[in-house]
Amino acid sequence: MERYGWQDWVITLLGGWLVVSPFALRALGYESGPALPADWNAYIVGVLALALGIAALLARRIWEEWADVALGVWLMVSPWVLGFTSDRPMTTNVIVVGGLMILVAASTIATDRTSHA
Repeated sequence: MERYGWQDWVITLLGGWLVVSPFALRALGYESGPALPADWNAYIVGVLALALGIAALLARRIWEEWADVALGVWLMVSPWVLGFTSDRPMTTNVIVVGGLMILVAASTIATDRTSHA
């Protein structure tokens, strides 16, 4: 697989954002406890995205991109599955980050397919 490092950096940054986003949103006036499902969702998915991004930077494999797509889809449905849709800042956060993850990973997958066609 050819190297397209900018996508890996974006996924890594999005993962980092997810990890710090509960703290950042609280600093902006958003109040919640750290054990809420929305926070834990952001921490766990953020760490996974960070790990996938770093792994892809070291040696990209197509499954990492598909895992990023799966994480993005999970982020987009997680407010309803975990029941935090009333938490507008975190719901917006995970939906936007999830959508970005899907777009970035899909661009890598599409670029890889066209480069081998």
